[in-house]
Amino acid sequence: MKILIKDVICRHCGTRVDPMCKYCPVCGTDLEEALVITIGDILKNIQDDIERRMKEIEEREEVLSQREMALEEKEREYKARLSRLYEREHELDKHEEMLNAREVELAKKYAEIIQKERELNQKEHRLLQKEREIVSMLGEIGKKLPENDMYP
Repeated sequence: MKILIKDVICRHCGTRVDPMCKYCPVCGTDLEEALVITIGDILKNIQDDIERRMKEIEEREEVLSQREMALEEKEREYKARLSRLYEREHELDKHEEMLNAREVELAKKYAEIIQKERELNQKEHRLLQKEREIVSMLGEIGKKLPENDMYP
């Protein structure tokens, strides 16, 4: 059974009716008053719906395309930032190595200063001992001198 574009469908019950009929043979609706639809109308509605949906799809594709481009741009920005962060990290690592080397140098100098300070303390201790010995000798010499003698 072929459906012709000029075939008529009853709006009330959906039955296909001969276009020459005045009443629907199934439900008895007056086809002239019931605003019958033709298959052509249905196909036109379907075609309009398809076109509308295609337009919506194209619009959504455009929006998605714009989003994708924005995401790609953000990705490039983040990669550039990440690259700069890696460069900065590398610079900081170099600076840290330099500071560690400087710290080692300063620790060596500090050790040298402490060693020199120890040596000076030992010298001072020896000098104080010698001074005590000299004072002690002078005391003994003073005891041996007569009490009346005047020193020039």
